[in-house]
Amino acid sequence: RWKRQAHGWPWTGISKGYNQPEQPWGFGRNLLAIDPKTKTVLWHYHEDEPMDGRAVCMKNGRIFAFRFGTYLTCLDAKTGRVLWRKMKDNAPELFQPLGEYLPRQSWQTNWRTTVYLKCSDRVLYFAGPQIGKLLAVSTEDGRIIWQHPYDNFQLIIHSDALYAISGPWGNNLSKKFDPLTGEVLAELSTGRRACTRPTGTPDSILFRAMGGSIRFDLASARPRWLSPMRPPCHDGVTVANGLLYWWPYTCDCQFTLNGLTCLGSAGNFDFTPNIARQNRLEKGPGGTAPVETLTASGADWPTFRANNQRTTTTKAVVPKASRILWRTKTSALAGVRPTAPVAVGNLVLLAGSDGVVRALDGDTGREQWKAYTGGEIRIPPTIWKGRALVGSGDGWVYAFEATTGRLLWRFRAAPAERKIPVYGKLLSTWPAASGVLVEDGTAYVAAGLVNYDGTYVYALDPATGNVRWCNDTSGHLDPEANTGVSVQGHLLFYEDKLYLAGGNAVSPAVYDILDGKCLNDPAPLANCESTSPRGWELSLIGNRVIACGRPFYSRPDIPVYDHTVTKKLLHASTGQRDIVWIDNSKLLCYGPLEKDALSRCVTDEKIPKHITQAWGQFKVSEKPLWQHDCPDSIAVAVTKNAVVFADASQVTALELRSGKRLWNHTLPSAPVPWGMAVDGTGRVILTLLDGQVLCIGEQKPFQRKLANRNRQRKRAPSLTPNHANLRYGPHKRNVLDLYLAESAEPTPLVLYIHGGGFRGGDKRSLNVSEAKSYLNAGFSIAAINYRLTDTAPAPAAYLDCARALQFLRHNAEKWNIDPQLVASTGGSAGAGTSMWLAFHDDLADPDSGDPIARQSTRLTCIAVRNGQSSYDPRFAEKIGIPRPNFERHPFFLPFYGIKADEIDSPRAYELYKQAAPITYISEDDPPALLMYNYPNKEVTEETSLGLIVHHPRFGISLKEQLDKLGIECIVQYQDPKSGKVVRHEENALPVTPVDFIRRQFNRAKAKRAEQQR
Repeated sequence: RWKRQAHGWPWTGISKGYNQPEQPWGFGRNLLAIDPKTKTVLWHYHEDEPMDGRAVCMKNGRIFAFRFGTYLTCLDAKTGRVLWRKMKDNAPELFQPLGEYLPRQSWQTNWRTTVYLKCSDRVLYFAGPQIGKLLAVSTEDGRIIWQHPYDNFQLIIHSDALYAISGPWGNNLSKKFDPLTGEVLAELSTGRRACTRPTGTPDSILFRAMGGSIRFDLASARPRWLSPMRPPCHDGVTVANGLLYWWPYTCDCQFTLNGLTCLGSAGNFDFTPNIARQNRLEKGPGGTAPVETLTASGADWPTFRANNQRTTTTKAVVPKASRILWRTKTSALAGVRPTAPVAVGNLVLLAGSDGVVRALDGDTGREQWKAYTGGEIRIPPTIWKGRALVGSGDGWVYAFEATTGRLLWRFRAAPAERKIPVYGKLLSTWPAASGVLVEDGTAYVAAGLVNYDGTYVYALDPATGNVRWCNDTSGHLDPEANTGVSVQGHLLFYEDKLYLAGGNAVSPAVYDILDGKCLNDPAPLANCESTSPRGWELSLIGNRVIACGRPFYSRPDIPVYDHTVTKKLLHASTGQRDIVWIDNSKLLCYGPLEKDALSRCVTDEKIPKHITQAWGQFKVSEKPLWQHDCPDSIAVAVTKNAVVFADASQVTALELRSGKRLWNHTLPSAPVPWGMAVDGTGRVILTLLDGQVLCIGEQKPFQRKLANRNRQRKRAPSLTPNHANLRYGPHKRNVLDLYLAESAEPTPLVLYIHGGGFRGGDKRSLNVSEAKSYLNAGFSIAAINYRLTDTAPAPAAYLDCARALQFLRHNAEKWNIDPQLVASTGGSAGAGTSMWLAFHDDLADPDSGDPIARQSTRLTCIAVRNGQSSYDPRFAEKIGIPRPNFERHPFFLPFYGIKADEIDSPRAYELYKQAAPITYISEDDPPALLMYNYPNKEVTEETSLGLIVHHPRFGISLKEQLDKLGIECIVQYQDPKSGKVVRHEENALPVTPVDFIRRQFNRAKAKRAEQQR
């Protein structure tokens, strides 16, 4: 752009010679005829004065060549012989009407490169910026046939007429001439906007409109508006291969699509298909069963720009002093651009151009789950009652369980499965790119790209995905031209109306939320004139919803210099303060502003009949309480006590009352547009262009503890096993690490079995400090890996760990281990496996030929954390844990290797029985310490899945059975009020795992000594 920061293209700045009086290029003295097969020159014609390349044409075996003020020559195309020749001296009747060469070029007349001589079978036509009129000359002898005085026609020679398209836009009528007589057959109430050149097809003429392109339909003599794109300044729409091509243009003009666009015939495509017949709704695994709700508050940020009015306002309070709490990279792939974030409870959700939805832990930034869609995602998920709803570029709307990522349902919003390349990505012709807005229990979404392909707006049941209504006609508000609303941005809700950023033809589009009827007036579309800002952003200013900002499908690193893009407003209210963000460059704080005054700021009085435009200046009579310059700012959030804004290099918080700076942090990369959210605790989350997610907030005690622990881990090296990856079985995960305590005598052994829902985890998760306490007590440790459910379902993990125990006992002498003193510990899945080993009958086979298999699998004791005494959903229900909640945990179906429809089958019941540790309890079972990191409290709809599957009631119910058998069982859990560890038995002090295990080992040793005596 030659550093130009204004509307339009700097033609003069490109070349000093561009606007010189004489055209210096495109001239030549010689014409050659060459046989393309033999490359032989058939003939050669020479002119002393160069021919103008813009005025050379050929038809019916004749070549015509012209030079202003000098000659017009007709040659035989086969021989190069001159058939006739007109000179200025011998044909003044021709050269005087042609006049002098006009060095015109501008957007009004088009450019000097324009061809100004065209020919049909019988007529040569002179017209263009170089000519002061339209002149028709006979191809037979060069005499003038007819002429017209208008000096700004561009011509299309058709079989039945000469079409002369006038310009600039709206000043003159285009005309249809009799090609031989010049009689005006019709006056056409249309014209070209400015630059670009008309081109033709057998049934149409294509040229530029005031925002887009015109397809002038010859049969109806009516212009049809193709609003999204225009041809480049020096070209027209190219017609080839049965297709239409719009080439890239370098311009800031009012369009929504840049680059190369190709259109083909829609044929008999059904733009309004019957949804019910297409079976577009698909249920996910487990169906739409009740989902776990998040602990939400009124200060959450559950949707794009915080709320359905997109005001970026929250009741949260940001800290007066802050620090960066965590940062994480969402994708290892280069070029993946995240969406803005949303936050509910302790969960942060975002999506990205890779089509992946991600959930992060708000405290640590660790990824909790990720789910995949089939196309890029531009608007972040919306969180509603434990569900994450998101629209994808593949044309589908997805509903995931927010806590687990489980797919609940997906609905194809696109009318058909059809993909096209869109700026380097494969997208549906109808991406569900508006995002999902949920209002009063109804989810709204729009699918589409450009209006002529159809736009589809839906109201869905967010719980089930069922369609409540569909508008499939707003893309074609003008049904003859197939012009109307495009999907070119996000949704907004205000006063029982749904608003959609609809591109440059109709924006914002307005829908009645009761039945989906589009409320926009289609009449202005007949004018083929854009009066709607093309931007993808919507703002509520006073009582008016306006569109503003950049085109939705534009590169963020390439500026668009046009007032329809650069003039922007955001208005937000909190308490007795109104915040106005102007043009991404200034923040103003006022007392409460009147809505009418705000509405007037975005009303264009010049064109009241059209949709309001945000192109004016912000003017109110009140004086601001404070203002702050924030040039090139990208995102803003207004909280209960502050205004937070971010630009490409930093994020800053200003005190709401005074405008004084509270804090500021440097950013490693620029945020994505609107890439900021504030969660209910006042933490500021930013998504950055380089794929990072950043969290800023006040460091809480537990976070300091976590940070200290992480620092300690960095300072203190992890334990190194004496023997690593000892193989105890054939599978690649049948390995263990052995940490040996220093002792002259055989040492007791503690098994460590890792957790991870039987779906993940690793022996390396062994806690270093806990391991050291065992080693210091004189106990060796074996950390075991086992097969996961992606390889083999239950009881594979149990049997692997049993085999590992037998392997260790078989090699006890080699590693100085006491085979009779073995305890087991672990968390979650590791706890359940330890419990199964503790209570199951001995798996030793004394008659086996395998000496390892002859070893015992019995344990001295267990000390486990968050263990399940049963994985039977019926058992969970008996102890007060709702069965559907338990069954929807991600571990459940893979653990048993069953499908959702098998949950109540006889086979499943047998698997439940086999996998439950409580099934096997008997009088000879070992003592157990059952520790839980959760309180013993009632399960509600808001209960987390973590508590549901790790509830102390699993341990309490087991203790009740073991107590009856006289087997020692201690259950410990968190006190719900103090958070301290308490024993289930009243007035009993909690014990540590190492103390419990030491006591059991000592008892076993004493018993063994007594037996030996």
